[in-house]
Amino acid sequence: MTIGISPGLSLAEHVGRYGSPCHGFDVLIHTGSGLMGREIENIRSSDIVVIIGGRSGTVGEFAIAYDAGKLIGVVNGTGGIA
Repeated sequence: MTIGISPGLSLAEHVGRYGSPCHGFDVLIHTGSGLMGREIENIRSSDIVVIIGGRSGTVGEFAIAYDAGKLIGVVNGTGGIA
């Protein structure tokens, strides 16, 4: 099952304001927390965090995962932060 954690308060905001995809999820949870607030909910509700590529937001997610004691995997050679 694929669960998406949306920064938007609705599907319209998820797609329109944040330009985020809406396909490929079995469930899409709209948090209304914005991009930074969504990271905390996303990471803390995960069993494992896998870093693939990534930009500056990925560093924040890595830090949250580390602080929460999550198992972290990094796929080397995928560019970006990884």
